[in-house]
Amino acid sequence: MGKLNEILFHSHLGLGDQISVNGLVHYLHYLHNKPINVVCKIKNFGNIDFLYKDFNYINPIAISNDPQLEQKEVNKLASIYGYELIQTTITNPLDKPWDKTHFTNLDIDINVKLWSSHLPSLPNEELILNNYLPNEAFAFVHDHPSYPIDVNHLKVLRNPEGLNVFELLPLLERAKEIHLTNSSIMCLCEIAGIPHKQQKGFYYTNRSIKEYGGVIQLSNQQDWNII
Repeated sequence: MGKLNEILFHSHLGLGDQISVNGLVHYLHYLHNKPINVVCKIKNFGNIDFLYKDFNYINPIAISNDPQLEQKEVNKLASIYGYELIQTTITNPLDKPWDKTHFTNLDIDINVKLWSSHLPSLPNEELILNNYLPNEAFAFVHDHPSYPIDVNHLKVLRNPEGLNVFELLPLLERAKEIHLTNSSIMCLCEIAGIPHKQQKGFYYTNRSIKEYGGVIQLSNQQDWNII
């Protein structure tokens, strides 16, 4: 097969990591003026395809969910199609901010993360609000089975079934309070500038401390109440 004048981009493949790195993907297209093929796990393909649906120069490519096969499959894709392979990862998740090395490993300014980020359009936003928006003040809560979050003073909305992570944005933007552990939804909020001034955000760090030995530092850490 002939060589393609395209880039294969391989970063850390957690869903939150891939949301956070979308500004880097757009910036690489700006730098190289080439189509960008973004590696993602099969289980995250629907979300990543939705993330880039408005940009015909970005094409997600799914590989195995098995991390033991990840690099082998990436190398095979680059070899078969002749892609220019650009790879980066998060070297130290306790950096400030947590994903700084995604950018600095490529000698790219971390500010590109927000400057070049684009979240997908939501043509079904009105339908989402009609179907899921509570008719009273509410708290949006996303926790982890091992680290439950209890909120008793407001109506609680947890991520509704049937919506992808980006379709949660209209609900997150209208919540009076947001209670999150570190997750893909936290990464989405970071990119979207949530919590807004009229909202209260609560960042529960127990999962971060347990898994990484410290508190994951967000780029908008000052906007959250740290618990």
